Amino acid sequence: MITMAEVQNLVWFLRRQYKDAEETIALTGRQEVSLGRGLDVTHRTIPKDTPFDMFSRKHAIFRPAVDGTWTVQDNNTINGIYINGHRLKPGIPFTLKEGDNIQLGLPPSRDSEPEFLYRIVRDYTSNISGNRTDSELKSKRKETAENADPQGSRPGPSHHRPVESSGHKRRRLEQLDEDLAHKQRIAEREKQAEQRVRDAEARIQKMQSLIEEKELAQTALQDQLKKKEQEMQQEMRQQVVRLEEEKHQMQAELQEMMTREMQQKEQELLERLEQQGLALQEEKQQVEARLQQQLAQQLEEKDKDLEEQLLKHKAALDQIISQKEREHSDLQAKLLQSKLEKEQQEQSVKKVREEVVENVTNVMESELQCNICTELFVQATTLHCSHTFCYACILEWTKTRKMECPTCRTKVTSQTRSLVLDSYIDKMVESYSEELKQHRMALLQDRKEKVATLERQSPRQGKDSPISVGSASSDEEPLSVSSGGSSGSQWTQSSSSSTHNSPPHSRGNSASMDNDFVPGDPMAYYGGYGRCHICGHRGHWARGCPFRYR
Repeated sequence: MITMAEVQNLVWFLRRQYKDAEETIALTGRQEVSLGRGLDVTHRTIPKDTPFDMFSRKHAIFRPAVDGTWTVQDNNTINGIYINGHRLKPGIPFTLKEGDNIQLGLPPSRDSEPEFLYRIVRDYTSNISGNRTDSELKSKRKETAENADPQGSRPGPSHHRPVESSGHKRRRLEQLDEDLAHKQRIAEREKQAEQRVRDAEARIQKMQSLIEEKELAQTALQDQLKKKEQEMQQEMRQQVVRLEEEKHQMQAELQEMMTREMQQKEQELLERLEQQGLALQEEKQQVEARLQQQLAQQLEEKDKDLEEQLLKHKAALDQIISQKEREHSDLQAKLLQSKLEKEQQEQSVKKVREEVVENVTNVMESELQCNICTELFVQATTLHCSHTFCYACILEWTKTRKMECPTCRTKVTSQTRSLVLDSYIDKMVESYSEELKQHRMALLQDRKEKVATLERQSPRQGKDSPISVGSASSDEEPLSVSSGGSSGSQWTQSSSSSTHNSPPHSRGNSASMDNDFVPGDPMAYYGGYGRCHICGHRGHWARGCPFRYR
């Protein structure tokens, strides 16, 4: 019959299922139990056959439930936790049942046995041999010795002892020797385990030094990349300026050449027309004079012949006049053709200009495009990893997804507005077509509304949240700045009273700081007061920025 004490001693255990390992971990109390190879866990386990990177410093966390059961949670490890062959989702607790197999990490190869394989059991504490302490073994050995010789310290004749006492005593002594040898083997194993732990710690220190060297090298590489990026930006600006100068020079040369050629052609055509007109006029006068003379001579003699000749000469004159008119029409057609050629040349110049603008547009779309929305940057924001995105895109990304860079998956710690890119894009958009300008204006309006909507929402909570600066508005929307420390403290204040409510030491040494803040108009491009170069927002100058003395 099970007593009440035995029911109370029925607890949960983690029993290891790896070769000859006799490790048993008791899940007792109301405190969580953590398992890993680090120093900040309740049960530290050093891998022997598995590489260190396959087993995390804090791999699994066991917590007691309200109903007396226990849950296990994956601490966002790389190799994960497998319950009965199924991997757990990181950060989500899983309720354990008796008989479940828990595998921490993966084996070194598919054919090898997993080193960290445990089974959930419920048993009495007295049945778990692995939980006996040294004092319990000593008391057990002493009790056995006393049972073997209960009257060894009392004097008396030996014939009072039973005959079987010597054999029984010998068996007891042999049992004690075996226990002592077992204890020595356990001590030897503990020494070996301590030696392995020291070796593992030495390897860990060596790996930490290698990691530090790698971080230093990575920092130097990032500095080189940043310097290279600045050089490339400078070279790109110089190239754009050079292309603009070449474009203006080509346009001026083409315009001057076309104007000179057209003036020359017009002058030649006008001279030819004037000469032909004078020749026609002289020829006409000569013909008329000759006809009049002939008519005067033959007027009296042959009226009828004169009339016939007059008709013939008139027909000839009409033919000559029509021929000259045709020649005049041809000259007019040539003049019209020259005008058409001039218009075609103007169209070709316009086409060349459009091609230059299109080339510059293609360069902008390929180099100044956001990887999230595939549009030209709108309020370009550069992360600490040197990748640039639209402010609205990265704000929405950090609110709906992880706090990671969309390009390199680096954790986001800071955001910097790039006013040079914004100004450059605005200047280049002025040379676009009206359709592209309308598209750009609609995109700016949409992003402005989107940013306002996102900034009205509650800020993302967490100890690793980056600095978030909301837009200044008339309804006193709070600004939230989360620190990256371990305490996860936050600083929240109203956007309209950020400088008035802060303590004296946070406002610097200026005694008139309360009168420097000017809110301005947040919905206008220059808002009456321009754009702040500290926080990147419109509506106030830098000297009135609430984040000037952060």
